[in-house]
Amino acid sequence: MSTDEKKMARIDVLVKISSGIVIPLLIFLFGTTMTLTQKRAEAVQRKAAIADKLRGHLKSNDVDEKIFALRMLDYFVEQDEFPEEFAYMLGTMLKEERNSEVVLLAGTIISKMGKTSKEFNDIVVKPTMVPVLAEKTKRVYVHIFDEKQRSKAKELGQQLIGKGYEVPGVERIVKDGLKDNELRFFKEDDAATAQILVGLLEGQHISVKVKNLSERYKNSTVIRPGHFELWFSQNQFM
Repeated sequence: MSTDEKKMARIDVLVKISSGIVIPLLIFLFGTTMTLTQKRAEAVQRKAAIADKLRGHLKSNDVDEKIFALRMLDYFVEQDEFPEEFAYMLGTMLKEERNSEVVLLAGTIISKMGKTSKEFNDIVVKPTMVPVLAEKTKRVYVHIFDEKQRSKAKELGQQLIGKGYEVPGVERIVKDGLKDNELRFFKEDDAATAQILVGLLEGQHISVKVKNLSERYKNSTVIRPGHFELWFSQNQFM
């Protein structure tokens, strides 16, 4: 075999060896890239599906669904994965929601986000929270234990509206019934208004115990001034 033939034989062997290494490596790398791309696409699809479900829960008339969605969003805040497109929905809840627990959860989430992101605070929290916290309207959230109490509670709500209070609605809370009616207030400056409300209620032959929660919520940036909750006992109007 001539020298040139030997060189060509060596080159042929090297090519075969290289092909045996490079081609599988290229296939592996291409396959890995495709797998990572697919995984990213699947993750985006999953997040979009979760977001759609959460929107549905937040728009639901079922309070438990709203609370479930809000707790999921609160979890995302803790994981630094809050979907900022929900900010507007939460801000709307603060103004329009008639269930006080939903209002508090929504406000808590917005407040947390404001502390973790200056941009979020400037763009979302200030325009959303500041007007709500600055409202002078005194708002009374009415809670009942049994549907049989709803009509009388709504009548009372209309009377409070006639006195200048805002009553978002009547909400049934499925929990153990209270033995006594309770009027709850959350800011020390609202103590005098609470006593005025007691007088209005007594004028309707409704006795209530006043529950002062201002010590617990005095530093809260979530609960606005003028926030009151009227909780009817399981026996009221029955």
